[in-house]
Amino acid sequence: MAQPEEPQEQDIQAEPDPADAEPEIAEEADAGDGAQDDEPAEADAIAAPKYWDAEDKAWFSSLPPDQQAVIARQEEKRESVVARSKAQAAEAKAAAQAELQQLREFMAPLQQILPHAIEDFRQRWGDPDWSKVVEQYGAEETLKLQAQHAAERRQVEALAQANQQAQAIAAHDFIRQESQRLAEMAPELANSQDRKTELASFLLEHGASPADLTLIPAWAAALAYDGMKYRKGRAEVRAQAAKPKPAGRPGLKPSGQPASSQQRSVDALSSRLAKSGSREDAVALILAKGL
Repeated sequence: MAQPEEPQEQDIQAEPDPADAEPEIAEEADAGDGAQDDEPAEADAIAAPKYWDAEDKAWFSSLPPDQQAVIARQEEKRESVVARSKAQAAEAKAAAQAELQQLREFMAPLQQILPHAIEDFRQRWGDPDWSKVVEQYGAEETLKLQAQHAAERRQVEALAQANQQAQAIAAHDFIRQESQRLAEMAPELANSQDRKTELASFLLEHGASPADLTLIPAWAAALAYDGMKYRKGRAEVRAQAAKPKPAGRPGLKPSGQPASSQQRSVDALSSRLAKSGSREDAVALILAKGL
């Protein structure tokens, strides 16, 4: 009976040892874990909104990544809405300016033509007495003249109406633009209807007409408002200075206690303002009182 052949030494060594393969697998797993750890670190680096100041950016950096992501998304939406609104406002402004320019180009010749058309019509026709025209030219010719008179009158009236409408549109656009300028120059006045009413009464009392108030430029309204406040403050200072002072030794309060340095300054400035009536003294007195 034949004996089985013993395995050769080379064949035994060719088979891999499972114990030898485990370290390699473990090393590969460790390498993979390291790569996964690096990815979130890169993804977590979210930049703060670029329009924030340094303090807010520092606070943003201290937040957890999930909160940073939410804030960043909301800020991106907000900036997109703001940018779109600005673009639409710019387009609307450009369109309005183009329409206004066309309107001005239309109004310029119209305002030159209209006075001549009215004067020509007046000189040509005057106030016709049609009964006399019938006697002079006959009924048939009078009808023709009446039709011609009516047609020319309609043309003049159409020109006058077009000019009136153009002026109304221009006035409306002027008011809109000046309202925007006033909001930048004097927001305290632009945002208060009570202050506007007070200023209107002040200007009417000093000779302005209602038409003047309708088309007042923003710079004029702002200056007039400053002047009104100055006059009002000056009147209050004068009224305060004219009040009788309590009897007693100079420099002492009615209670007999020495007057404070602030009170002495107020008294001195009040006396000086009553004599000079100057704006500088009025401002100094107001500041001394802490108003």
